[in-house]
Amino acid sequence: MKNSQYNTIYDFPNGRSVIYNAFTDTFIVFPTTQIIRRDPLNPENKVLMQQLVDNGMLIDEDYDEVQALKDKIRKIDNNDSHFHLHVNPTLSCNFRCWYCYENHRSSYMQAEMVENVKKLIANKIKEDKVRTFQLSFFGGEPMLYFDKVARPIIEYAQIVCKEMAIDLSVHFTTNGYLINDSIKDFLRDVNVSFQISLDGHRENHNKVRQAPGGSYDVIMDNIRSLAMMRKSIVVRINYTCEKLKDIPYIVEDIKSFPPETRPYIVIDLQQVWQDMNDENKVYVRERIEEVISSLREDGISATAPLHCDNVNHSCYADKRNHILLNYDGLIYFCTARDFIPENSVGILMNDGNLKYKENALEERMNVKFNRDICRKCRIAPICGGGCRQKCSEIKNPNYCVNGYSEEDKDRVILGRLDTIINSKMRGYGDEVDK
Repeated sequence: MKNSQYNTIYDFPNGRSVIYNAFTDTFIVFPTTQIIRRDPLNPENKVLMQQLVDNGMLIDEDYDEVQALKDKIRKIDNNDSHFHLHVNPTLSCNFRCWYCYENHRSSYMQAEMVENVKKLIANKIKEDKVRTFQLSFFGGEPMLYFDKVARPIIEYAQIVCKEMAIDLSVHFTTNGYLINDSIKDFLRDVNVSFQISLDGHRENHNKVRQAPGGSYDVIMDNIRSLAMMRKSIVVRINYTCEKLKDIPYIVEDIKSFPPETRPYIVIDLQQVWQDMNDENKVYVRERIEEVISSLREDGISATAPLHCDNVNHSCYADKRNHILLNYDGLIYFCTARDFIPENSVGILMNDGNLKYKENALEERMNVKFNRDICRKCRIAPICGGGCRQKCSEIKNPNYCVNGYSEEDKDRVILGRLDTIINSKMRGYGDEVDK
């Protein structure tokens, strides 16, 4: 047998060690002295030996785990039983956040295009292999023109999915300010979730998102009321180095919500991209890990970019059966790039069929996990070689598209271990070997 290349071992001062395998996403804690040689792993204890085999840390000499990972990525990202449609009802927005990459244009999806979207949904839903459908609204601010665009599309999707016995889920990525009582009443019986963003605590947030009387308290009240409706919400806190100190105050506001809201809220900490640089990288990551640990101790679910599982839960934009449709009918792959014609990869036709630019989709599907540096990386099974968007933009085959150092990889693994352990403590996930 041989060691898996996806093993990482940490030794601790208390005489214990942890071995983690990124492919099986499992770990074993053992007395450091139990393994007398590490390459190949050679434990004295036969029970430990069997655990190493069972958890994929020792594998057959002729087993090609790199090919196995390729096959796994291909199977997940080409899954045709799930259809995911992103719709931009508009590129207009009621705020002008300083860091936003989009050029907000006065626009909204016209009635004729709404009908074309309905035809697209019917075409895809009635394919034999589709079993689940996620309908997501992005933008711009998707709550603008809600009754003209989002409502009729959701109503139609509900009818078709019920007819075809397909599970429908709806999602909104929104700033949360325009979610009024009428919208809440309509969505009350819809299987809907939200990502709602904040830009610091009250004073700093209101400077970024200006509204009469301030926008912070309106958005926080909407988060609370949606959680009371048992709707899942990812509260995305956009932070800079300067605004790290705001996070505990936001958390205190969320902790003041009724206890029954707690299971429906996840805090996601995301650094504003213009604030990222090598000078503050280590400081920021250490502070964020401290915040996440503190949140989890308080029973609040939290995540950050280093807490990844990007193969099993790859980005929607990595999936073959994902479509991002702009208000004007142009097709895009990624929600994190500006919606300009040069970035478009196709167009929605009047009959509800998609017309891609030549080879655009196949080139996209073949670009991931093709780098030499990825094939040799110990965290590849949880990183996935980076997203397809970055892989298509960065051509150097020896450059990590995420810019990970070996120290960063250790942080990714420790973040993953923290996630596994906390999930287990809350009664979720698979059994953890101890």
